[in-house]
Amino acid sequence: MKTNKFILGLVALVMGFGLMLQSCGGVTAAGLAAQANEGCPQDLGDGVILQKVDSEGSWVVFHCSVPEDTNLDAISNAPQEAKMELVQELKASDKDLFEGCAALGVGIKYVYQTPSGKATIELPAELFK
Repeated sequence: MKTNKFILGLVALVMGFGLMLQSCGGVTAAGLAAQANEGCPQDLGDGVILQKVDSEGSWVVFHCSVPEDTNLDAISNAPQEAKMELVQELKASDKDLFEGCAALGVGIKYVYQTPSGKATIELPAELFK
């Protein structure tokens, strides 16, 4: 199922972002995004390209381009259980990022863009408590 590939891609993004968090010493969401953005664009496989990372208030936002045939509705309507799985995977695989998000009170937002639309998955800061 294509949605599962995106969940795995999210886990890879989150793990990579945690390594960047370790090296920048827990500044602000904007500082974290600026450091993460230095590696962009980055090919994540299966037609997914991380285009940029930025911040919007209390969010660190990952912008990805995805193939036209991506089921954006499935991404936008990801159940709470899928979001919790992502957070639990983050907690297990990258404790530094998990704790950094909790300490800074920031959430992670993924924006998937095709040529004809976009979808967003949000992991709010309260999930990192």
